[in-house]
Amino acid sequence: MNTFESYLVFATILFGFFTLYLYRNDIEIIENKIYMEKENEKKAEAKREQEFDRKFPFSAKLNLDYGISEYWKKGNRSASLFRLLIAPFIWIVRLPYSSVRWMYREGGVYTLIFIAILFLFTAIKAPYFDVSFTGEHTMKYNAYVEPAKYMYENHNPFLYRKSYQADPVNNPLGIFNTFSQLPLLEWGLAATYTLMPFNSLEVNTRLFTHFIGILILISAYVFFKNWFSKEESLIIIFLMAINPIISFTTFVTVADSLLLLLTFISLNYASKYIEEERIKHLFFAGLFFGIGVATKYSIILWEAPIFTMLLILNKKTDMCTFVKSVGIFGLMGVLPAIAFKTSLKYLPTDALLSTISFIIWIVIISCVYTTIIKKENNIDNIISKATQNKLLFVGAIISGISIGITFLCVTQAYRLFHEFLTDPKLIFNWDMYAYMLNKQFKEYMTENVFYLGLVGFIFSLYSGFSKQKIALITFLVGSFFYWILASKVIFFHNYYTNIIIIVFCISIGSMIYRVSRFYDNKFFFISIILVFSLLVYPTSYNANVNRLNEEIDQYSLMQVAQYLLENTNENEIYIDDSYILTLTILTGRPRIDESNLIQDEISESIKTIGFSESMKKYNISCVITTRNTPRYERYVNIFTDENLGSVSYGRRDIILSRLNPDYHSSGDIERRNQLIKECNIQNKFILEQKLGPYRIFSFAG
Repeated sequence: MNTFESYLVFATILFGFFTLYLYRNDIEIIENKIYMEKENEKKAEAKREQEFDRKFPFSAKLNLDYGISEYWKKGNRSASLFRLLIAPFIWIVRLPYSSVRWMYREGGVYTLIFIAILFLFTAIKAPYFDVSFTGEHTMKYNAYVEPAKYMYENHNPFLYRKSYQADPVNNPLGIFNTFSQLPLLEWGLAATYTLMPFNSLEVNTRLFTHFIGILILISAYVFFKNWFSKEESLIIIFLMAINPIISFTTFVTVADSLLLLLTFISLNYASKYIEEERIKHLFFAGLFFGIGVATKYSIILWEAPIFTMLLILNKKTDMCTFVKSVGIFGLMGVLPAIAFKTSLKYLPTDALLSTISFIIWIVIISCVYTTIIKKENNIDNIISKATQNKLLFVGAIISGISIGITFLCVTQAYRLFHEFLTDPKLIFNWDMYAYMLNKQFKEYMTENVFYLGLVGFIFSLYSGFSKQKIALITFLVGSFFYWILASKVIFFHNYYTNIIIIVFCISIGSMIYRVSRFYDNKFFFISIILVFSLLVYPTSYNANVNRLNEEIDQYSLMQVAQYLLENTNENEIYIDDSYILTLTILTGRPRIDESNLIQDEISESIKTIGFSESMKKYNISCVITTRNTPRYERYVNIFTDENLGSVSYGRRDIILSRLNPDYHSSGDIERRNQLIKECNIQNKFILEQKLGPYRIFSFAG
């Protein structure tokens, strides 16, 4: 942030608080006026929606009726199930009608502004759609693009190959028998490659992730509109659209983009449930949350607190309603994950049995839905008695804990605790939180947005009306819990910070909107929005360009890829000494790192036939590194029977070493250096080729 921007931010903050002080006695009047305008706009929307079919009779012909509930009520179960199966196709045919009707309902001006924001979101990213799969977090392209590429090339959506995770003994090609998570992203990418084979792999990949980004902005706008005015919601969406991390999350292939989309869809249903008190909305809120859980467990850490806070801060929520809502939401959050682990997970090896199991789960979940809808009064009575009876209440708590334990056991989510969740050495480490706030979050969202967000939060809490405060507080609580519990991974992955960044977008949007409304002048309102845009957009744009355009030396990388294609066969494995994962996408050659060699079979083979012959035996061709030599200390374990620890730091140790340069993890590096000389490891690697910064070594001895 340069000097001019610093002065402008400071002046903006002073102006905001001056306005708040000047109109301090009129805050309640202004808030009531905003509230009434919002209510009147809702009535106007409802009126426009009702008159749409009359004004546009041609488009009304596309308003196909699903007819599921009608056939079900008539007792025609087979017709209901058939309509349910074709519902996705009906939805696709209805999409143009639904889209046009939604835009008409929103109003012409608001629709044009929203489309302009989507266009801006696209214009920022589109010039970089063809950037290579290198740069920041390159591994994520391997995690999703690589399996999707093999699905597309082999015309098999159930083939799950990840060459970058090969194992020379147990899985030399990196073909897995089960899906590790619900492969929505992989299937979406494979479908995109199939529909647009004329584009490059890079362009198609970015088109799909960008499409997810557009859906995120649409669903976020619909959600925020339930809690804020339309103008305020559009300011928040504008901030999200230009944010460098949200742009990056919907540029690189990470599951977090899907999680963000599923979060807003789920919260939209939750908002409807809170407003209308219809239990079917609660069911679908939990269902989309559950699909997110099946995709990646981290969604639990932010959406569960957000949903819980929405209930707690809702004045209509009593104890019975709270227990029922949390119970159904939690149950539906668990069922899709268990359904995936017991059905779709096994599609790569047994597609027929997996499909049958999945259909059974659809029937089970449909029965749960029917039971919840038809027996809502009975559920209320049972919960009411349980909350009044200590024995029943304890039994309900034990049942909830049992469901949670079952979820952890069936999904094996507990295995992620060590690397994903925080630990005692970090949870109360205030230096770490200060470092993340000042060195990471500030840089991710740009300094202008960071400082305005901090001030905007205080401003919004002081001046905002109740619904606005509820939305802000719920996201703040959700992001706080998530930050504390997942700090160990957030520290290393910027795309994990989306929920935290959205809190800043909400607080700024609320502050800017209210400052402009205090003066109640359209010209003044537009002037403030323009000044604000000039304050945040240029720095955000520069940050976007720097992050999206980041890539490594392509010429040298392609030389290395060409070397592998010409000098190795498609089943030969290379050892990646410098995290050059993109090569597996470029060449199709399987990849391992040094840790994959630490296996008893390989150690015994080296003792028997030597290192070079063992590498041939396990089809390992070479080592590729950007260093002058391979990291010999990482190979010591396969040459000795000594019980050596890991040579690499865990996440906790890396964090602590960043915070304190004097911190050293207990290790055995000195002993490793001795063994390098004793085992003559440095002479077991022969430099074959030097290509730019890359060095390729073969094996000897």
